Amino acid sequence: AIYPNPTSSILNIENAENATIKIYDLLGRLILTKSNISTHEKINVSNLNTGTYIIQFKNENIFATDKFIISK
Repeated sequence: AIYPNPTSSILNIENAENATIKIYDLLGRLILTKSNISTHEKINVSNLNTGTYIIQFKNENIFATDKFIISK
């Protein structure tokens, strides 16, 4: 789960323990990678431009993608 969506500064991630997350822009460019995230992780996205992004979660049990929006 990711929230709030849209966000302006912090993206909360839940239930993705020990996952690696990757954030991509809509052109497919890798923006951010973070490994071994905790069950309740907070990602600071305030330095990213306004727009829509794709977040990818991957660990030994899951592979999932979702979209989130940054609005300022």
